Amino acid sequence: GLGDNARAHLAFQPERRDFVAFEPYDRPAFFTIRVVFLVGFMAISFVCVSAFMLTVPVASGRFIVWFWLGLSNLHEVYTAAVGLYFLWLATRIFSSLCDWIPQGIRVVRANVASFATKALKVFMAFVPLGIAIPLLTGFCFEVVFIVPLRVPLYQSPVYFFVQDWAVGILLVKIFCALVMLGQNNWLKPVVEQVYQDGFTNLRLKFVLTTLALPIITVLLFILCVPYVIIAGLLPLTGISDDAQNFISRRIYPYLFIVSVLSSVAAFHFKQLSNFFSHIRNDKYLVGKELINYHSATREQEP
Repeated sequence: GLGDNARAHLAFQPERRDFVAFEPYDRPAFFTIRVVFLVGFMAISFVCVSAFMLTVPVASGRFIVWFWLGLSNLHEVYTAAVGLYFLWLATRIFSSLCDWIPQGIRVVRANVASFATKALKVFMAFVPLGIAIPLLTGFCFEVVFIVPLRVPLYQSPVYFFVQDWAVGILLVKIFCALVMLGQNNWLKPVVEQVYQDGFTNLRLKFVLTTLALPIITVLLFILCVPYVIIAGLLPLTGISDDAQNFISRRIYPYLFIVSVLSSVAAFHFKQLSNFFSHIRNDKYLVGKELINYHSATREQEP
């Protein structure tokens, strides 16, 4: 009947929710003063953090550079980078000690010994890779490009090895990027392997013998052979001092030009040889034997 229909209609209606009554907002005491203090403390925090990030890394970097290199007029970018790295290293050591101390003195000794061994390996690898190779590279760049372009023949060049080292760091980075992006050569897998090993699994003997020693040998050969020619062979020829001075200033860029032209010629000769071999194989190669190749070459001879 009608009662059943009404009950069924009510059963299909959605369940009503009880509305929450309006709750009045109670404003806390000294609300404006609290907001002002909050904003003020935020501003003071930002100022303190900014002052710390601008002064402490630069000051510590200045002290480290002055204590290590004896320089006091280095650009602030370099001092800030050195200071940030030093602060990061100190923070890392402090956090590691905080994690090791609760585990006992044996764990601390074992971890410190392991860390000292890894640090010694990194330092021994850094001396040739981070000091010797960049210094030799920057010095080569100076004697090949800077001295012939900026120093007249009647003046003596003055070398600043710290600047040569900084320029060498930039050149080594560019050279590593070109090696990683270029074609396959003997240096690319070595650099990739050192990069994959990282500091934790650093193989010192592999780095020194396979990477550092060949590069240092090549750089020393580039620097020493022209000097031996200048200082040992030129005086025996009996030429004048002016001619010796001219040759000593221009021998490095001239040898560089000759080496570049020789490398370009060798590269193009190799490409032409590969192109000729590709055409020959497409025309005469059947399986693993050349068919009718020698007869065709005899017919082409006059």
